[in-house]
Amino acid sequence: MTPFLEKVGEKYGAFTLTKKLPIDELQMVLREVRHEPTGATIFHLENSDPENVFCLSFKTWPKSSDRVPHVLEHTALCGSNNSA
Repeated sequence: MTPFLEKVGEKYGAFTLTKKLPIDELQMVLREVRHEPTGATIFHLENSDPENVFCLSFKTWPKSSDRVPHVLEHTALCGSNNSA
């Protein structure tokens, strides 16, 4: 594989490598990358597995701490056959 963002501080387009960590137990390298225009943090896990997975998450803070969003989440999923 071609070396890609090898040194902390290195840039690729609008992205900057902020952390590089080898995980020897899993035979992979974790790269933490920051998208400069948005401030988004990206975690790239590099290994020899040909499969690819993508996950996108957003912080969605509730407007109150009354736990209603959590209750609604369970209510919505309890009626779903695809909640497993």
